[in-house]
Amino acid sequence: MLRKVVDVARNPDRRISNADDGVDITVSAVFVITMLLFAAVGITLFFGSAIVISGFSSNPMLNVISAKAELPTSIPKPVTRIDLTSLTPRPAPTITPTIQGGFVKIANTGGDGVFLRRTPRSNDKLVAWMDGTILQIVGENREAEGIVWRNVKDPKGNIGWVPAQYLIDVAQ
Repeated sequence: MLRKVVDVARNPDRRISNADDGVDITVSAVFVITMLLFAAVGITLFFGSAIVISGFSSNPMLNVISAKAELPTSIPKPVTRIDLTSLTPRPAPTITPTIQGGFVKIANTGGDGVFLRRTPRSNDKLVAWMDGTILQIVGENREAEGIVWRNVKDPKGNIGWVPAQYLIDVAQ
């Protein structure tokens, strides 16, 4: 059987003959019929129907594609360029020395409160505290992400970081 298949592969125009049931078809004819069947199935699956009615299809995407596109009625205005050399750079935030053991109060959040963070990074939230909460300073300030962070301990004993812009010093 394998010898017959290899022989047919080497000679595609040779006829396949099976004397038992009287079948006599060329390999090329089988290939063409198979490809036509695959094409018909593919078209049916892609378009949703093998029959296309003029101007309408059961596939909504074909209706969108065949719809006439509307052209814009106005020409967009050109973008004006900004001279970046005329802009003044912002000064870097100053890091003020801190007194360990001092206290600060959460303020200037607009009533939203502030998150105590595990590290001086915006996405490392630990716990939220409301305005008016007193925090103890436990370490030096650090600058990260363009923000000055204060190292503090909250009322529950969690140690972390809060942006300095949301803290005010508390007189002792």
